[in-house]
Amino acid sequence: MLDTENEMEERIKTLLDDYIQNILMNAAISNLIVNVSMKIKNMGVINTNDTNIYNVNIKDIQWLKQQYDYNADFYSNRLLDYLRQNKTLYPEWPGCGCSGMKGGSHNYKIGIVL
Repeated sequence: MLDTENEMEERIKTLLDDYIQNILMNAAISNLIVNVSMKIKNMGVINTNDTNIYNVNIKDIQWLKQQYDYNADFYSNRLLDYLRQNKTLYPEWPGCGCSGMKGGSHNYKIGIVL
């Protein structure tokens, strides 16, 4: 059990700074990439800069998004490993992300529900 409020604050700070922050940053960038990179106009899907309009290379955008998806998945798994190894520090974490849902054979891309 935790002895002091300072220990509780320190464990939560560790969880946020060392684990959750990386997941949120990479997941947010991954979700933002397509919206920032492209615009839908009368002439089709385009990319713009200060003076020019040009067609988007979708493979480059998909590759970049995939990189951030990979990073977010890596940090999510790292967080889960940390929580499993430190169950006594985080008694409020039940050890599963099921929330009453039964497991299945599909992996779904969802937010930060652990």
